[in-house]
Amino acid sequence: SVFRGIIVVFVKQWYQRRVRGIVTNETAGTCQEMVDAILASSYEACNHAFLTNELLVTLDFIKSEDKDFKPVADTDTMIGFLGKSVSQPFFPPVSRKTVAAFVKKEAAKIKNSSSIIGQFEI
Repeated sequence: SVFRGIIVVFVKQWYQRRVRGIVTNETAGTCQEMVDAILASSYEACNHAFLTNELLVTLDFIKSEDKDFKPVADTDTMIGFLGKSVSQPFFPPVSRKTVAAFVKKEAAKIKNSSSIIGQFEI
């Protein structure tokens, strides 16, 4: 569907490249609000398993079926935003548990993992 395509663009392009490049202490709150709004509307309108899978692919926790997809090396900013988003009511409990399990498993790859991992406690 068109909406599914929009989600893929958001997750794989905007979230990876644009949010990471504009986050400062002054813009972090606004960026978090944008991420939450997009994820909330995405989870409302999209298959939860699909969106969760796209997040895991984007974070390079699982491999993409798209052979041309290349994850960015620095996903720490994304994980930080996601850590705040998973505690929101819009984030499905099953998706929260799935993402948290992968984040904990991949903690060695995450900068400042000790402070970020705590956000994923369930």
